[in-house]
Amino acid sequence: MRRLYKGALVIPMKDESNALVSLQFIADDGVKTMMGGGIAKGSFCPLGDLTTGNSTILVCEGFATGASLYQNKGLFTFVAFSAGNLAEVARIVKTHYQNSEIIICGDNDASGVGQKAARAAALAVGGKYILPPVVGTDWNDALNGGSHV
Repeated sequence: MRRLYKGALVIPMKDESNALVSLQFIADDGVKTMMGGGIAKGSFCPLGDLTTGNSTILVCEGFATGASLYQNKGLFTFVAFSAGNLAEVARIVKTHYQNSEIIICGDNDASGVGQKAARAAALAVGGKYILPPVVGTDWNDALNGGSHV
């Protein structure tokens, strides 16, 4: 039996009160697993902080996407872990950072799921949403010249 967590990247999943509510494990083959018994809804991983003079906050689906956005743009970024969690995390961000501009950085899924979730999350908080130009990619792909296609 394979040990799912051995050698995996471990991502903290926090809630609105900044409490650790779960962990996401990303194996070297890209397989993602959440800690058993953890809480996914409304959980997020913040990257960076809200610096003086820059009130734009990014919200995205996956950790690799969030890390690429933060590295390339230097903006406070929240990883929501899934398209279905984007709106919930955006609402939490809006509650705590009412005067910040919120931009949802959605995935441009062939299925349309990422686009719909990004739009709904942006509408829920009066924010904006952006999508990478190529269908089948996310912002990690777009910023690093790669593609899932």
